[in-house]
Amino acid sequence: MLTIIFIIIIIIALGIIIFILFKHFTHLTAIDLKNLPQEKTANIKTGLIEYRLRRKLNTFTNLTAQKYVSPILNKVGKKIKNTYHTALNLEKYYKREIHKKTVVNLDWEEKNNLIKSKLNLAQEHFLQANNTAAEEIYIDIVAMDPKNIEAFLGLAKIYFSINDLLHAKETYQHILKINTDNDKALAGLAELAIKENDWQSAKEVYEKIIQLRGDDPEYYCDYGLVLEKIGELELSLEAYQKALTLKPNDPRYLDYLLEASIINRKKYLAYKVLDRLKEANPENNKLDEFKKRIEEL
Repeated sequence: MLTIIFIIIIIIALGIIIFILFKHFTHLTAIDLKNLPQEKTANIKTGLIEYRLRRKLNTFTNLTAQKYVSPILNKVGKKIKNTYHTALNLEKYYKREIHKKTVVNLDWEEKNNLIKSKLNLAQEHFLQANNTAAEEIYIDIVAMDPKNIEAFLGLAKIYFSINDLLHAKETYQHILKINTDNDKALAGLAELAIKENDWQSAKEVYEKIIQLRGDDPEYYCDYGLVLEKIGELELSLEAYQKALTLKPNDPRYLDYLLEASIINRKKYLAYKVLDRLKEANPENNKLDEFKKRIEEL
């Protein structure tokens, strides 16, 4: 009885898909898929879109065919999957082509303003943990501007946030193909290396970042943390000192430098940094503990 019910459900689902295809048939057939405009970054755009569709489709499959439908219906399930996949792809092509034609009619300023607006909207969705909506907007921006680094950075952050490290890495690497000196993409690769406990690779990436952006104290601080993790304590201390040179009296950098001074048994330096930390952040609840540790050196 249960098998018959599932067969009926599948037939209904197939009927709905056929109805959707028939409804848009005139539009879909108007698209010449063989002669669609080719972008320089077509491969990665297609990959991103297909990855998104595949993820949605896998969810559908896992919740229905794989979990509930008996092995007898596997062939029918595959047919529905293929038909559904084709329908989604055709609908996606149709929407992108219509959108491209609309964007082509915009002048540079209008297009630029539209992209800025979409970037802001995507960022809002991301901050609200609405990753699906944010991802769709970023992909839309990439279709409009295949070299928009901000959109690719947004996509990479989404993939990192959902622990899809492979696609995050591929996206950061693609950004570096557009701009080999993009420090944000490099920082993203360093974060991925740290996530995978590959501290040596993270160190090498931060060394390259510092060569490019030696004026950013945050990179020196991150570099110091990586050096500390792999046991290069003297270099770690120097990195924190450099961060403070660029941003004097920052409480967080002072905290790191004080910790490094104690670890390196530099008592005089530790006292000096402690005085600076007291002035910069008198509410720090670790001040007494730091003082006691320095006295024990």
